[in-house]
Amino acid sequence: MPLQELVWLTISLLRRVVLRHWVKHWLKTLALISVVAIGTCVYLSISLANRAATSSFESFTESISGRSQLVVSASTGSLKTDDLIALRRALADTEAFLIPIIETVAARGQSESLENRSYFPLVGVDLLALSNLLARYQTNSTYWNANSQSDQTIWDTLRSPNAFFSERLIAQTESWDKSPEVTFFVGERRVELTWAGSYPKPDNQPDRGSSSLVMDWEDLAALTGRQGEIDRVDIVVPNTSGQQKTWTEQAISHINNANPGHWIVESHQDRQRTGSTMSLALRMNLRALSYLALAVALILVFQALETAVTRRHKEIATLRALGVSPRQTRILWLAESALLGGVGGALGIALSSLVARFAIGAVSETVNLLYYFTDNATVSFLPGEAFAAWGLSIVCCFAAGWHPATEASRNPPAQMLRRGSYASTYSKFRYVVAAIGFAFISYAAWLTPPFNAPNGHAIPIGGYLMAISLIGFAVASACIALDFLGRITGFIGNWSATLRLGLSPFRRPATRHRLALGGVIVSVGMTLSMAFLISSFESTVRNWIGSVLQADIFVGSKAMNGLYSNARIDPNTAQALLADPDIIAGGVLQSTTTRIQEHPTMFNGYDTPYLLAHSHFIWLEEPDNLANLSRGPNALINESFAQRFSVSQGDTVTLASSNGPVEVSVLGVFADYGSEQGSIGVNGALYQKITGDTRIRNIAAHLRPGAALNEVLERWRSDYPGLQINANQSLRNETLKIFRSVFSITYALQGIGLFISVSGLSAMLFTALLERKPLLDALRRMGTGRRQIARAALTEGVALATLGSLVGAILGGALGLVLVFVINKQSFGWTLDVSIPWGQIATIASSVIGCAALTSYSIGYIISGWPLQREE
Repeated sequence: MPLQELVWLTISLLRRVVLRHWVKHWLKTLALISVVAIGTCVYLSISLANRAATSSFESFTESISGRSQLVVSASTGSLKTDDLIALRRALADTEAFLIPIIETVAARGQSESLENRSYFPLVGVDLLALSNLLARYQTNSTYWNANSQSDQTIWDTLRSPNAFFSERLIAQTESWDKSPEVTFFVGERRVELTWAGSYPKPDNQPDRGSSSLVMDWEDLAALTGRQGEIDRVDIVVPNTSGQQKTWTEQAISHINNANPGHWIVESHQDRQRTGSTMSLALRMNLRALSYLALAVALILVFQALETAVTRRHKEIATLRALGVSPRQTRILWLAESALLGGVGGALGIALSSLVARFAIGAVSETVNLLYYFTDNATVSFLPGEAFAAWGLSIVCCFAAGWHPATEASRNPPAQMLRRGSYASTYSKFRYVVAAIGFAFISYAAWLTPPFNAPNGHAIPIGGYLMAISLIGFAVASACIALDFLGRITGFIGNWSATLRLGLSPFRRPATRHRLALGGVIVSVGMTLSMAFLISSFESTVRNWIGSVLQADIFVGSKAMNGLYSNARIDPNTAQALLADPDIIAGGVLQSTTTRIQEHPTMFNGYDTPYLLAHSHFIWLEEPDNLANLSRGPNALINESFAQRFSVSQGDTVTLASSNGPVEVSVLGVFADYGSEQGSIGVNGALYQKITGDTRIRNIAAHLRPGAALNEVLERWRSDYPGLQINANQSLRNETLKIFRSVFSITYALQGIGLFISVSGLSAMLFTALLERKPLLDALRRMGTGRRQIARAALTEGVALATLGSLVGAILGGALGLVLVFVINKQSFGWTLDVSIPWGQIATIASSVIGCAALTSYSIGYIISGWPLQREE
């Protein structure tokens, strides 16, 4: 048949056969499309959230001065004014603009709870240099006329040390355009800043909802006590006469020749790659979960199409008798599969615009805490990204419909017209072979070494493969066990006719039974495995917090919003707090970022006498003498650092500084769960020598016996309003709150998994009872009541849900062990204590069984009340 005729025939059959069936059973069709939409929505939402998180690491000056071609930063800590002078000299003969930048965070909100505080990236730039750049190359709008409602000039702004700029959209949202005097917490201070107008953007770009604020860099340095320090220098090379590439290459050459050894020179692409690799493990595991959610949804598609072939066998036979060829029949079923994917995928894309807001918020919150501060991330669809998600939905549904389409085209019309059994076409031997095969793959995956990841950790390819093969093994084993449900029918038949009737379908279980069982197993297993991981993580973190948080009072900056925040406390403030007569002992922690093997990590300065008096570590490799930390160039590293950089006790690590490289010897390795990036710490004096920084990150204080904790807290909070001052217990609670918020998106995925499992089971029961409608009618004519039929349906549903929950719980435990000991260890470098969530196992299993009982009884009761079919 010519291709054109085949296409028109397929369209005609779709309209007359498929769409008619969809309209007739519109509720079931809507449910199936919704399940596909949920899978697509989860996949696309996580993709959008991952992209939003990484794009927030872009150089800030992109939004106000155009894309910078190069970024220069320090390998450890900050650049100094001498570095800026050296850069200017190196690029004196190059067409390039240097924009020195200082970055910090401004906070709003008086509450001591982090949840009730708003954070704004606060960026200090050279306003004069930036205005010249904008006026000369980018746009006619500069900082001279930023506030059209004011006669203030750039000179007035520069004379006002507390002036800041923002997007007009955020100013209107916060009412700064009406009341420009705004109170912020910056560093350790509470300051009054004045909104000076909206900052200009190249090519008059529209506002994108950015929460970033701009000040003159010298004013911000004075506010934060960082005079003479620079976080980075953005270098903009204008495209003068089409020579941008040439000028950029020359700039790189000049900078490299002048590099004293502690400069990190990155292109725009390199910097984007740095941000992407920092959160690689988080995004990779979220993406794996999104694929799993999509796979569970596709099990239901396969089940529905397999059932449709069974239910419409007469219709298929009639089409075959009228001359529709096996090939055309197969194309018709595949077209229906693709149509399901197309409609469900389109709906999923539409839903993702709503769900992505939650996903982006959850992912951004995690990134803020563990990696870097993200600007207000907004939902932005890229046409290619949405089209790829839509195409993936179609391809997956097409693949799910391949076997049902083959089955529909395989049998001759005479055989399909017979009233036959709808039992599975697969023998038990095939499931045995499949189980053995998956077991072998699981063992091979266990032996598979991880691949090196760009972030310095590893990609647990073997762990992912083991998880997939364990799922296959569990499903195949459960399909074998399903036959035993039918075997026990004869033993309990004398006890209850209802039980016998309810279990009778399992004597020859249909394919849909196995598919529904697989859906329950995968969903319950996936949900419980995440619960297993979270429980183990929370138990480990609780023990860790108990070791680390020993002081009575902990002090930090209110502007500190995450691990990599650079909000600090003046050492004089720390000295004054620890000299309080109610304080008997205390210590401080200093920290900044450094680069090891081109990967960012934390560099800490320890108060060694305090550590000797109050042990804070859970040792994995304990030092022979911790006092050696202050007796030479020695260091302590955490577990993530050790794995990421392949370092152990006794090895040497080289740290770059403005005074030249410093080699330190590793004294010990300790467990730490603050960041996967790792940390290395030295004595405070050595830290200050390497970084030149005396500022404090945290203060820990111990009260003298008899001192009133609440009185000290109230006095300190009154005297130092810019400091975050917490008692031990409140900080523990706050830390656990943060921990739970990190897993907020995981909790949502757990709910989606349970919804999909119950939906699949309900769809299977509804279809099974519809197919047995003649049998149910016969039972009703013999006097069987509606409630008895409903109880029989309840027995079938509960039996299937119970078996699925039992196998799913076992699978969840196995997957949990893989997550804890393989995927988590290789991705993040953390060793976790195993904690089995017995309560969640019971809750999830009882929820699935309870929902199955409710829906199966309701479906049985409703269908048994439909009018009896007449016998022809």
